[in-house]
Amino acid sequence: VATIRIHGQKVAEMPLIATRFKYRRKGMCRLLVSQLEKMLLEMGVERLVLPGIAQLSDTWVSAFGFSEMPATLRKEFSAYPFVVFQGTTMFHKTLRRADSSSQSSQAHEGNKAGPLEEKNQAQGPDRRFSLRYKRKQKPKTCGKEKLVTDGSDGNQPTYKFVYKRR
Repeated sequence: VATIRIHGQKVAEMPLIATRFKYRRKGMCRLLVSQLEKMLLEMGVERLVLPGIAQLSDTWVSAFGFSEMPATLRKEFSAYPFVVFQGTTMFHKTLRRADSSSQSSQAHEGNKAGPLEEKNQAQGPDRRFSLRYKRKQKPKTCGKEKLVTDGSDGNQPTYKFVYKRR
C-alpha cells in the first residue's frame, strides 16, 4: 500500500509505503514502486521524493535507485508541502523512460509476481489511473484426493476423491 501526493509536473511525493507481513520478500513492493513510477511518467511527473528511515536507506538506494536529497535540491523544493517525519532522510529519484530492452526485462519480472492490470480511463488532462492485481484462480475441486488401499491388490495404493457433505 502506498500514498502518493502529486505536486504538479515537477515532483510527486510518496510519504507512506508498506507491505503486509505475509507478502514481504516476494517482490510486491518493487512491483508497486515500478508501476507507480511508470504511471507518474505517463502523467509527466519528473521526480519522486520520499522520506525514509535510517534502517532502510540502503534499500532505497541500492534496490530502488533513489539517492539522498542534497541540500540544494531541498532548498529548491522548500515551497512544496512535503510530509517529513522526525528522524527521516529525504530521498529522491529522477523519473526517466527506460530502454525497450530494460522494459521487456521489467515486464518479464512483473509476470513472476503476478499479472497487473493497468487502466487508463480517459485521455487528456483529466485522466485517471488505477492499478489492480489480478489473482490467479484456484482450481475447483469437489473433493480432496486421499491415498487409499484398494482391497483387490494390497500392495498397489490408489488415489480416490473423497467427498464431504456439508
